[in-house]
Amino acid sequence: MSNLIELPVISSDLVSSLHFNSSNTLLHTASWDGYVNLYDIQRSISSYKISQSVTEENSIVGRFHTGSSILDSCWDENDENIIYSGNINGQIYRLDLSRIGPSTEKVLPSGTIGTQSKLAIQKLKFNKYYNVLGSISWDKSLQISDPRSQAKSLIKHIDNKPLAMDMNNNYVIVSTTKNLIQLYDLRFPGAPLIQERESGLRFQTREILLSKNQPPMQIVNNQHIFDKPEMTNQNLVYNNEDFFVQSSYEGRIIVDFIDPSEKSQEQKFAFKCHKITSSDGIDMISPINSIILFREPNPLNSSPHQLLYTSGSDGLINLWDLNKKKKLKKLKKFKHSIMKMGISNPKGEIPRTTADKNNDHMLAIVVGEDSFKNNRYLDTGVTTSPTNLQQNKNGIGQGAMPNVTDFNTKLYLKFM
Repeated sequence: MSNLIELPVISSDLVSSLHFNSSNTLLHTASWDGYVNLYDIQRSISSYKISQSVTEENSIVGRFHTGSSILDSCWDENDENIIYSGNINGQIYRLDLSRIGPSTEKVLPSGTIGTQSKLAIQKLKFNKYYNVLGSISWDKSLQISDPRSQAKSLIKHIDNKPLAMDMNNNYVIVSTTKNLIQLYDLRFPGAPLIQERESGLRFQTREILLSKNQPPMQIVNNQHIFDKPEMTNQNLVYNNEDFFVQSSYEGRIIVDFIDPSEKSQEQKFAFKCHKITSSDGIDMISPINSIILFREPNPLNSSPHQLLYTSGSDGLINLWDLNKKKKLKKLKKFKHSIMKMGISNPKGEIPRTTADKNNDHMLAIVVGEDSFKNNRYLDTGVTTSPTNLQQNKNGIGQGAMPNVTDFNTKLYLKFM
């Protein structure tokens, strides 16, 4: 059986997000057409083994509409029945799969999470350790919410527009315009801002990811997060192994460390990837569209291998070993841009594609035509209201671009 399986794409617009659940039995995608689509992984693999193809009937087990374009989504890592989606209207919806009936197409039954933002939700992240949902919005806000209680919501106002965000068991990190990085500490009351520093990138950040530290087994009480901030920088103790990874539109990756000390900062490094060499020998840098940071056990010592997938508009996916600072693998080139990637959960089961091979992990890969990014009709002066964004994208209104309906979108499962 092939290690690359194509899944049916039923979204009529760009796929904005895709994630495996914790047991790797389901994959959900979210898109600009407002739909969340749910794929059954094992059924898809079984169908492919029989017919060498996967149909909508043999893979999609749920299709849910939210009413407006979705910019990001994520699973509740403490409840496999819950999916959160953030839309262009500034709302975060909760989809409860346990309450969905036999019909495969439903409008989301649950209400919104936290306080509605004035502008679009740019990014969502769930923190399993504290059982909270983090989000950033184009209205220059960071919000941390307890999805079990509408009353528990912490809003941080940011001076600049947030572009990317991630959470681990200690921190929330936010990348903003003007090349700034903000770090908030979840261990202290009110999750105070403990660092603001300049980014090591010259151009706009595409994604930012925190290294994952090992949490206690149990979920801790998150009440202190919503309390009034009470701390000074004198309380801070840094782990010199905590780091973060940034990617940019200029095809550059930077690996930086949380600890601001001179010793730790000397370890940071950057590298360019996804270079395209033209016929006349000129190196052209392809934008990095998606990155995945994950760990694999190191048989020689207790420190795990820190691995990074990068993908770009050149149609390539590269695997990097950050410990050794080298490229490990380059996947076969796809026809169009790699727009999004998702990776299976390390604690979940990985299906076997052949009888004699165990796969280490799965990648979900969205491939599509993204030349619209360079469209001369795009107006940089368009305001970021939901109405203007939707009109601009649909080819009407201020700064409209020609209507694009076919992005040649493909969705693949890749077994590694």
